[in-house]
Amino acid sequence: MIYFNISISINSKDSLKSLLLKYIKITNGGINCIYTIFILIFIFHVLYIKIFITILNFLYSYINKFPIIESKISEKKDDVTGQNKVECESFKETISKSLKKNDDSFSTKCKQIAEHQGDIIKDTDSSKPALCKYINYWFYGLQKETDPKDQYNLLSNFYDGVQSLKDCKTYQKSIKKEEYDEVKELYEMYKEFNNFKEKSLQQGNTTCDDLTNCVKIYNKYLEGCNTVYKHGLCMNVKNFKYEYDDHRKIAQSCGDKMKELELLRTDLESIILLPFVLMTLITFILLYMYKVNKNTVKKHFNTL
Repeated sequence: MIYFNISISINSKDSLKSLLLKYIKITNGGINCIYTIFILIFIFHVLYIKIFITILNFLYSYINKFPIIESKISEKKDDVTGQNKVECESFKETISKSLKKNDDSFSTKCKQIAEHQGDIIKDTDSSKPALCKYINYWFYGLQKETDPKDQYNLLSNFYDGVQSLKDCKTYQKSIKKEEYDEVKELYEMYKEFNNFKEKSLQQGNTTCDDLTNCVKIYNKYLEGCNTVYKHGLCMNVKNFKYEYDDHRKIAQSCGDKMKELELLRTDLESIILLPFVLMTLITFILLYMYKVNKNTVKKHFNTL
């Protein structure tokens, strides 16, 4: 509530009535002002949460697509000619000392991606951002360098050097070693589960090692997310359970090994919801105080 200190000499009822009318007008304007401020705060909060979640999701999004994308890339021919061949092989020579393996694997995969990126996206029912984020993951995994700034600069040079992939620079992000390790384990979780899904649709299959491995990774990050909720990472954990539960209904083998996964307890949506509830509560209290105050002033006004 906004209060105004007004020192004024009241010589008559008319003066008092005039003062009360001014008070009602000022109070009404003050309430409207406060209400507008709260609306603006609410809008800002929504935008902030949207940006906040986008940032958190950026690194960990599309990881479930990575194994499928990698599989499709390996199926593509690498005997390409023209600009993609020249640029991939040229860049490989430029960074050869920075690579863990100084062989043809880098230039081979670079040519496969650059030449067939449209088909890869189509074959995997994916998108340009998903492919680009896979490239980021793949590129960081090849480097000896572990300093995020140096890795980022090398990746930036890669996108500049291979013109057909330059659009991926939009999705470039620096990755710390611990973040890369998390992405790698989530990638392995989905890869193992994809292998299991394919095998478990065949009756008589008795190999359930892939299932054991992916559930082990799930439980590891489930425990971590129940302690500290990292939205992008933990959303992968949450979504994996949905995918797991869907496949559990149709698995032809190892069904007895597909135990119910523990549900993620901590959920950021509930944390985000709390400020919205508080904002709504404050707004109702404000309106209530305004009505009570206005009715009180009018009551005194009518008795004059």
